Amino acid sequence: MALITVICILTTVAGLVLQGTGNRQLRHRAGLSALCGFVIAAACGIGYAYGLGAFHQGGPYSRMALVTTVTLGFLSASVLLSRPDGPWVRTAFGGGEAGAVTRHLLPTVVVVPLVLGRLQLHAVHNGVMEAETGTVLLVIVLMGGWPD
Repeated sequence: MALITVICILTTVAGLVLQGTGNRQLRHRAGLSALCGFVIAAACGIGYAYGLGAFHQGGPYSRMALVTTVTLGFLSASVLLSRPDGPWVRTAFGGGEAGAVTRHLLPTVVVVPLVLGRLQLHAVHNGVMEAETGTVLLVIVLMGGWPD
């Protein structure tokens, strides 16, 4: 089992265990721990989608299987969303303005950078632009505008 898989499992389990405590700070740390597990799984999943080598080579960050990546991603997301009174669920699914804005912007905030990053990699691999130019253009677009 890869070290990155163990870290992802431990952070997700710590988030699940700490959610039931009576201490507010520990419950907050539970959410952060489960979020760390989700970020690790998401990074490995994006590594598969983009064909990155850093998450797929030997060493301490050796390959996490794709099925494991998806499973741990769903598991850690489930831990984050398991408590209806938790800050993650309250913000995303609340009836107020913050919930409405979150529900409308979340797909855009997640999907657009992934698609633009993939387009940038495709342009670099096909020789349309150099990697540095593509990275600069991607950062400018993600920041929300062109420099004046």
